[in-house]
Amino acid sequence: MLDGLLARHRKGWTLERGFYTEPALFERELERVFRTSWLYAGHESRIPRPGDFFTWEVAGTPLLVARDAQGEVHAFLDVCRHRGTRVSGQPCGNADRFICPYHGWTYGLDGRLLAARLMPKDFPKADFGLRRAAVRVAEGLIFVCLAERPPDLAPALSAIRGHLEPYELGKARICLTREYDVRANWKIVVENARECYHCVVAHPELSRLMPHVAIDSPGQMEQFEREFAAQSAVWEEMGLSADNVPMGEREYHVMRFAFRKGVVTQTMDGRPKAPLLGRLERPEAGVVACSILPGFWLEASCDYAFIWRLNPTALDRTHVRVDWLVRGDAREGVDFKPEEVAEFWRVTLEQDWELCRRNQEGVTAVGYVPGPFAPGLDRRATLGEAGPQSFVEWYLGRIGKDRCEGENALPRPD
Repeated sequence: MLDGLLARHRKGWTLERGFYTEPALFERELERVFRTSWLYAGHESRIPRPGDFFTWEVAGTPLLVARDAQGEVHAFLDVCRHRGTRVSGQPCGNADRFICPYHGWTYGLDGRLLAARLMPKDFPKADFGLRRAAVRVAEGLIFVCLAERPPDLAPALSAIRGHLEPYELGKARICLTREYDVRANWKIVVENARECYHCVVAHPELSRLMPHVAIDSPGQMEQFEREFAAQSAVWEEMGLSADNVPMGEREYHVMRFAFRKGVVTQTMDGRPKAPLLGRLERPEAGVVACSILPGFWLEASCDYAFIWRLNPTALDRTHVRVDWLVRGDAREGVDFKPEEVAEFWRVTLEQDWELCRRNQEGVTAVGYVPGPFAPGLDRRATLGEAGPQSFVEWYLGRIGKDRCEGENALPRPD
């Protein structure tokens, strides 16, 4: 079945029905995409103190992310090395050690096995620490990889730092979280996020803020390019990077976008709803959008940032967690109201989840056949559907390999 789907795929066209209906293919995606890629785990403000931890399950793997006494962030398989019992049993908390509730095996915050009741005196405790996942932290963003030999994340983190460093997101904190059970295959959610071809049709709030959304002709595109160049000069004066990495060039992208005149942030009225982030002294920073495949998306305006991560839970279900971040010293009820900060993207994302649901119903219907992606007009590939097209090619390359390096294997415990 998979060989036939791969052989029939037409470059520049959407995927066949079988990519959304075959259980064996879904299992292969978990194995070759989610167990071998860098995944966004959460923001550092979720574990600000030594002993803080949170848990997370992805691709059938329960994970425990913790900060040790020295302030280092670790990620482990949340499974006791004795009989496989879940060690933490809580979504978050603070602990000085982790004790398996079944037989009392005890682990340090760094994953080392500290005690194993009634085991022989010569039992090699050093060989039975919690299984580790690779961890990288940048600008307050925690990434985890389950592969034994993780791919190189440095280029993506360098590009992200270049744009986000003035926002000091490592000093920000989560002001609101929403979780969604999106009734669609994870690929549909990713494709939706990577194009704005639908924005002028489906997102009136976004269209009022962002000028590129409503471009339908070469003349409008030329006008937008002139305005973007002028805005880029302002960003340069502010010390902000506009060195964009468009979608399609790599498995990550980082881009800065301009607003319409009089708009400075992604809120319902275009005005700030929280204090300026980091070292920003003026609100005219545009908006920075970052993504890393398969499941991380961030957008930062002058006063807040929002981040979502996705986790495929079934062929037709995707869990999405969305966090909104503000300055760490901003006072709720005084400097900001969480619902006002989040309203714009709450509305926009919920519009997208409904589009994804309807897309899911269509692509799994008997009789559905693929269609062509729209090429768009601009060199930065922010209009059209170059974003989902490049994702499809990336995805096919991952699942079509005979063997993924390091697949389905965590590093050995220390």
